Amino acid sequence: MDNQHKTQLYCGTLLQQGVKSVANKQRRNVRDIQGEIGQSLLGGYSGDAIAKWSRGHIPGDFVSHVEKLVQYCVTYGFVGRSWAQSLLIQARHPAPGDVLARLFADAPRSRIFLCYAGNVQPDSHIAQTLSEKLRQHHHIFFDQAQQASPDGIALSINELKQADFVIALLSARSIADEMLLFQLEEIHRLRETNSGRPLLFTVRLAYAGTFPEPTETYLDHSSLDIIWRTIEDTPRLVEDIRQAILGKMPIAGIAKQPRQTDQTIDMLPPLPLASRLPLEMPEGTMSPDSAFYIEREADRIARQAMLHPGVTITIKGPRQTGKSSLLARLMASGKNAGKHVIFLDFQQMQPTHSDFETFLRQFCSAFAYYLDAAAWEELDEKLTTYWRLPLPAALRCTEYIRHCLLTHSDRTLLLAIDEVDNIYDTDFRNSFFGMLRSWHNGRALESVWKHLDLALVSSTEPYGFINDLHQSPFNVGVTVSLTNFTLAQVSELNRRHHEPLNSNQLARLMSLLQGHPYLVRRALYLLARQEISAPDFFRHAAEDDGPYGDHLRRHLLNLYLHPALRRGFQQVLHEQRCDDHQVFWRLQGAGLVRQEEEYTVIPSCQLYADFFAKNLHD
Repeated sequence: MDNQHKTQLYCGTLLQQGVKSVANKQRRNVRDIQGEIGQSLLGGYSGDAIAKWSRGHIPGDFVSHVEKLVQYCVTYGFVGRSWAQSLLIQARHPAPGDVLARLFADAPRSRIFLCYAGNVQPDSHIAQTLSEKLRQHHHIFFDQAQQASPDGIALSINELKQADFVIALLSARSIADEMLLFQLEEIHRLRETNSGRPLLFTVRLAYAGTFPEPTETYLDHSSLDIIWRTIEDTPRLVEDIRQAILGKMPIAGIAKQPRQTDQTIDMLPPLPLASRLPLEMPEGTMSPDSAFYIEREADRIARQAMLHPGVTITIKGPRQTGKSSLLARLMASGKNAGKHVIFLDFQQMQPTHSDFETFLRQFCSAFAYYLDAAAWEELDEKLTTYWRLPLPAALRCTEYIRHCLLTHSDRTLLLAIDEVDNIYDTDFRNSFFGMLRSWHNGRALESVWKHLDLALVSSTEPYGFINDLHQSPFNVGVTVSLTNFTLAQVSELNRRHHEPLNSNQLARLMSLLQGHPYLVRRALYLLARQEISAPDFFRHAAEDDGPYGDHLRRHLLNLYLHPALRRGFQQVLHEQRCDDHQVFWRLQGAGLVRQEEEYTVIPSCQLYADFFAKNLHD
């Protein structure tokens, strides 16, 4: 598909959204509106021709048609400035600013949502400056307090839904901020379901590299991607954003600098007093050769299993315990053993947005692409053929993979799937996992299935979400469960960070965190960089502006957004039990609770017990 057709397809989709908006507001049939627009506004096109616009078939003077339809929809108050601007820009209108100025001469100010990490500089300073400069002409949502409370959350979500533009400020430090990542995820979800609106402006603060996943995905299709290097760039930044909001600049790619794809993001420039420490930020998936990776018994078991062909491996463990990092090491081991590795991240594939048939088609297409990108078009044509078979979707998928993908390579394939939890909330979870189980069982019947390894990663215990355990891929093969670090492992990690804590302080850290892998790594990282002293760390650990502030507020925000989880965690805090099994599994998967005895459930560490006892309210 060439770029022009892609543009017309995108514009056609947006135009059809406008037509539907008109029809809904006037309570009329969509086809009647299409006919009216085609005949009277665009000079003789049929309603059927207008209907084909959504498929990218836009004949005649494309740009002129877009401008006329935008004017029609805006004049009658059916769409706002953000929709109009997005469409004009995508259509490559030569003067979108002039059209917008004419159409919105008396329109209300744009609504702008500032997304930034409040405890990081220069992010906070730049956010303050943008708020002050843009507030004169626009409505700005600038949450300086960034407190996770029911009222604050409701206000933030409401402002985001009403926003015309989102300005996201990101730096090498703020990309690790959990509250910022949570907001970016919500923004991405909103734009996915709202035709790319609000428009997203990405501002890179002294950062030119590729963002880590899933941030890179969240920032896909930004309308503005601009780099701020020093404080001297601030006036230019303000003016560029102001002009972009007014539509007086070609937004897509404006001020964008070439990304330095070889720039790493897991190493921060150390503070002066810690310049001898080549430290790694304790965020995201660790490199298989990281000097800070701590091996556990699960590593040995999984690595041994990976030596054999035709294996199913399940990696289970709460959030932020190192599952994705272990998967990365298994993928590296698989490659070293001569296997062809295909990696799929179900968080990026977003199965909850699809029906089963659509998701399986995307699943097969992604499998084929990562198997052999050069032959993808040929493989995709075969997929189209198989998809015409009069079979259930799961069988079509199975037959395509059996006959087209497993035979495409003479090596064993390792299909590594991260974040399979995202399937649990779909109504097709039993069918999908039953299909994977059939592939596992098929190894005993057909040798071709012995050429497929499966590695699945899940935070949430799957048994509460699969009706028939005989159709589950999680209770066969090799299952490893990641546990917290022992005191000996924490001591070793402390040594690799050049021992910022003594033995007494390590014991205190274990008492506070129970060896939680991410929390321990974050503590030692901050202490080794001398960003905080040990006494201050322990004094402020459970405060919302302390060393774990963004992490704790993110959990609190998630609990407020999911009342059932909030009520379940409150029961754990007050009664040391959780009566709803699915709620317990989700809280356990989030890393918030653990089961001590058969009926005793407590917060997973003292840090969580202290923070949520003070901050989690009805």
